Amino acid sequence: MKKKNLLLFIVSVSVICVLCFSLASCGGESKTYSVQPSGLTPTRGWMTDALTEEICDSYPDRTSGTGKDLTFLSDYVNLKMRAFGYPALSDAEGSEAYLSSYRFTDTYDQQRLKDGYNALWRKSASGESKGTIWLVAAYDNSAGINVTNMDLNTGTATSGLLGGEGAYGSATSVAVLLALADRLYGAELSYDVIFLFTGCSQFANEGILDALADESAPSLVVNFNRLGGGDANYIYSAEVRTDFNDAFYSAAEAVGGDTFRRIPSDKNIVRAQLYEDQPNDYTHIGMYGDNMFTMSRGIPTVSFLSLAWESDENPFYTEISGADNVYNTSADTYDNMIERLGGGETGVARLRAVLDGVVETVAAMLSPANADVLDEVMTTAAEQAATGNIGSHADAGTYTRLAIVLVVVVAAVTVSVAIRNKLVAKQQKKMEEVRRQASGQAGPAPREDIFEGYGDGEDDDKKNDDVKKDPPDDDIFEM
Repeated sequence: MKKKNLLLFIVSVSVICVLCFSLASCGGESKTYSVQPSGLTPTRGWMTDALTEEICDSYPDRTSGTGKDLTFLSDYVNLKMRAFGYPALSDAEGSEAYLSSYRFTDTYDQQRLKDGYNALWRKSASGESKGTIWLVAAYDNSAGINVTNMDLNTGTATSGLLGGEGAYGSATSVAVLLALADRLYGAELSYDVIFLFTGCSQFANEGILDALADESAPSLVVNFNRLGGGDANYIYSAEVRTDFNDAFYSAAEAVGGDTFRRIPSDKNIVRAQLYEDQPNDYTHIGMYGDNMFTMSRGIPTVSFLSLAWESDENPFYTEISGADNVYNTSADTYDNMIERLGGGETGVARLRAVLDGVVETVAAMLSPANADVLDEVMTTAAEQAATGNIGSHADAGTYTRLAIVLVVVVAAVTVSVAIRNKLVAKQQKKMEEVRRQASGQAGPAPREDIFEGYGDGEDDDKKNDDVKKDPPDDDIFEM
């Protein structure tokens, strides 16, 4: 390989690296929007941490299909929503002007078909509606699911209920959704808002989408999933950058949500096909939630979740670095959550700050104070959501690692070539000085251009004729 071709090779590889980094950036630089705090005050002022504790203490078992899920809806969620001013829940299959409830069947425990319940309340736009926004939280947990444990030493199998309270699993999400219902009740909104409480987590959403396709198809879905029990908070929307996701991050910054971090490039992807219409051949924790079916249909979806996404301690995801995951285990309790967050008042304050940050972020985005920002991002939301599931065989982290490797290689080669050129130039200068002294020429040797010899044509050969007569050591790049 000639030296001029070597330079061309270095430039080409550098261009490849730039392209890799561009791809890894998931669609370009993030945008910043001018978002103001909502200015909306709650009517009741119930604190999110207190609501979470109340749910866990009074309704520790909210397992789908057990009847306890319906009890929680009717005796707790219904009463809270009525206290805010929303209409009452009539019965499991009834409907009112602002309320509908839908039944579904699911094989959640893989034992038998079960009936579960979902309830929603509607808040109409103050004027002509520009669309419908869904705010979604699953309320169920797995406390009442029978599990079988095998003693590997004795071979004895024991069965029992999984237990736990579903604090991280759902109680915090319900608390956030209730707080938002309170905050938005008296607000003059430009969109219809649906507060949707789902049973059996994400598996309820597909049926609800079909049931509401005509009357209340969502323009935007905001999903709350596994909040408060992680090291940090994230807002995930798609596999590429979207304007509406950037707007929610801008809102989080405006309300002081300093616990929010950007989605890492390496998302700890898992090769799995969870459902028939899944647009990608992989999944990760950002996709695996109540948002999976809305995303698969190209509906703009924003998901709030709490974990340690940058950690690689767990093959799928890590909740808190250095601690075991508690989701869907008996350890998922309110007390344990507070202890994992620092214990005592420190843990309570940390949980409250996280949940309130989510409430204030969403309230700001939907409030009249930021109607222009919401209108702006919604003009491109559907198009960006439709292209946001890229079906890629690798995530951005893969391309980032590749780019880093290439950069290191290029840098090493470039430095090596530069050092070699300097050594060659120094040797040429010494040789020229020796020749001048031998021929009786006075004065120092002229300064050699370290890049001389990289040109084309006969002139370059003549210029370097002396070097050819007495060449330096072999060029390691010569082929």
